[in-house]
Amino acid sequence: MSAIFSDDRRYRYYLDRRVCLLSEGVVLFVMLNPSTADETKDDPTIRRCIDFTRRWGFGRLVVCNLFPYRATDPRELRREHCDALALNSGDHVWLEQRRNWKHIEFAANEADRIVVAWGTHGEILNAGDVYRQQLTEAGFRLHVLGMTKDGQPKHPLYVPAATELQPCPPTVDG
Repeated sequence: MSAIFSDDRRYRYYLDRRVCLLSEGVVLFVMLNPSTADETKDDPTIRRCIDFTRRWGFGRLVVCNLFPYRATDPRELRREHCDALALNSGDHVWLEQRRNWKHIEFAANEADRIVVAWGTHGEILNAGDVYRQQLTEAGFRLHVLGMTKDGQPKHPLYVPAATELQPCPPTVDG
């Protein structure tokens, strides 16, 4: 169990869980933003991702997010990012996003399976489509647990436990 945070722990870039000692392979989930999970504590989303990872026969789960800002409510995330940018005080937001992308890229390179699963709020700053396109252009094959009616990859908490992976459809631009 490990995680990478900013010094003030407001941002989490990377979470890693060994879920089965007898299995090999790494599943990367790219979701919206981190909540309360840390180096030692799982939240409901991480527990659901662990269950999927085990069911699919993989030994390790890695979680990254479109946004590294830790919040339990997407409205907090929207305020942190959109309001800061609207007030031209968002340099820290872009810095954190650049750091975040480096962790996503690292995790994608070590993953055997990549699941994009940020739910309906992936439209914030168009981040879902941007990251989906960047990962696809970098040659990664993406999977989803289904798509929302708005064309965003479904979040793990909002699909049945028996949901099967599907290939991720291309972005509107891709």
